[in-house]
Amino acid sequence: MIKFHIADKGTLYSGPPDLGHPVPPEVLWIDICSPTKDEEAELEKALGLDIPTREEISEIEQTSRLYRSNGLLYMTAVIIARANSLAPTTVPVTFIATPERVITVRYDTPTSFEIFQARCEKRTVEIASASDVLTGLLGTIVDRAADILELVGADLEALNREIFLYTGAKAKNPNRKQPQRRNLEEVIGDVGRSHDVVFRIRESLQSLERLFVFLRNNGAPWPDETERQVAALEEDVRSLSEFDGFLSNKVEFMLDATLGLVGIQQNGIIKIFSVIAVVFMPPTLVASIYGMNFEHMPELRWLLGYPWALFLMLLSAICPYLFFRWRGWL
Repeated sequence: MIKFHIADKGTLYSGPPDLGHPVPPEVLWIDICSPTKDEEAELEKALGLDIPTREEISEIEQTSRLYRSNGLLYMTAVIIARANSLAPTTVPVTFIATPERVITVRYDTPTSFEIFQARCEKRTVEIASASDVLTGLLGTIVDRAADILELVGADLEALNREIFLYTGAKAKNPNRKQPQRRNLEEVIGDVGRSHDVVFRIRESLQSLERLFVFLRNNGAPWPDETERQVAALEEDVRSLSEFDGFLSNKVEFMLDATLGLVGIQQNGIIKIFSVIAVVFMPPTLVASIYGMNFEHMPELRWLLGYPWALFLMLLSAICPYLFFRWRGWL
């Protein structure tokens, strides 16, 4: 799918592509999403430049992601997509920057692209040149990353209360009714998902920071205002990277704490079985003694022998239990 975004009195609106004719100068942004081979060939012919393929934009080498060719800047960054789903991911997006227009090549649709396109359709974004398109789009991507980190931070705060505060409140006031807690396996799943999102954001921010450095060093034909905007976005990315690192450490701590709680629960279960085994061990010993088939046993023909054996077994079970309670092991 190919979309032409056309300038009109300081704003952009989308129009159908006309690949049979030269691209008019008022087209400031061409968005290419999962193009067919025929569309790619026709667009390359109309623009007179090379459109990277899916394999080319997926390269991880720095020289394959950021380079200049025939006076054009080819810049590829990974952008987070489906952050609110159970399977967040990052998708590579290539920005081809020319003095006349910006061309984006992608094979997925990050939410940041949908947001920027919606703003363009509502004409709430002032666009006067190709540099405005690029900085506006990159700014939307950075804002989206900030929003995702804020949501992750809020989710981690809720998980933190769920993991720690309920237990502490119960210890202070055992009679207080506690909110129903989820299974720790579900909590671990939420923590793991937050870790996945934080990792994806870090990957995206690192690629954006390299893109901004490359753009500042190679974007001389554009106005000075564009350079200042790119420098501001680069500073925002650095701040978000620091916050992302803080969240990453917090996720690691919460994951360790949750696994620790799982271990405590398992130890509690093992302790219960151990106590049961110790409590029933003396009665078993008494029953074993009186179960021996010796001919001469003093209590064998005693009228109260059976109640006496039951009393000994009960006493031998109660004594270890009371001892454990006295030592505070139960």
